[in-house]
Amino acid sequence: MRKAPATSRPTARRTRPATGADEILKSDWNAIRDAGFRLVNAFAGPAAERRSARAALRHLLADLRSCYGRTPGLLATEADLLATGAPRLALWREAYRKAIAADDHKNALLIASSLADYWTDERKRLREGRHWVARMKAHLRKHPDRLMAEEAADLSTRLAAMARR
Repeated sequence: MRKAPATSRPTARRTRPATGADEILKSDWNAIRDAGFRLVNAFAGPAAERRSARAALRHLLADLRSCYGRTPGLLATEADLLATGAPRLALWREAYRKAIAADDHKNALLIASSLADYWTDERKRLREGRHWVARMKAHLRKHPDRLMAEEAADLSTRLAAMARR
């Protein structure tokens, strides 16, 4: 398959769902990154700008899911950038299950990091935070990543401080 030019629309049409982020074209990940930056930058502007940027990212992710299926990377990206509450947690859990099923330790590591951060910093739940940090460390053994190792160590430190309170 030839590589399509970068656009804000999905560039690949699949006859079967992708099983991991590595099957998504770089130009499509770049479009997600650009839409994510627009969303983050929109928080400095009026509410209408935030709604517009959020809607554009949501539409892009929906288009990409129609191309690639419900891949771990797309689901986790939606959870990280758009979802809140129970839907956010459900997206992360689905993404993690799919990453594990695909033996995709890179995505599993990233999703475990999001979950560890969520349970540690947002929900202040020691047991769940420790569980997801342990999952991060397990994935780091199969997919070494210096920044993620530093993140796991930082989360462990925050969890230890939480346990002392």
